[in-house]
Amino acid sequence: MEKQNVKRRLELFVKLHLRATHSLTEREAPHSHVWNIDVGLTGPLSEGRIVSLPELQEAFKAETRKLEGTFLNENSALDPQTRRYPTCESLILYFEEAFRARIAQCGWEQVELTELRVTVVEPDGLEYGTARLRL
Repeated sequence: MEKQNVKRRLELFVKLHLRATHSLTEREAPHSHVWNIDVGLTGPLSEGRIVSLPELQEAFKAETRKLEGTFLNENSALDPQTRRYPTCESLILYFEEAFRARIAQCGWEQVELTELRVTVVEPDGLEYGTARLRL
């Protein structure tokens, strides 16, 4: 029996958290959430890793810090559409653009985003839902 050639793709996931408030049509009063952000990346291994996890965390946290502790509907770091509807779906598109820019800024030419997940969590820990963007 002949072995099949299986194509493998190694992915690294970094986990980030964002605490902020927002307001939506169905819940107009400003209210707090934690957004859990999972970022998948791929690239060739160098010194046993795709990229330094502490460096990656710091680069991406620079983006989440722009939103941390703010009222997202009024945060000028976000585009007008995302400010109007600061949902996990619209935030995921913001993070895609922001993280791509950070990857380029850090000179990680061979690192690629593969997936983003943003989960909205109530202060009591209840997870409402997750948006997933496959790239």
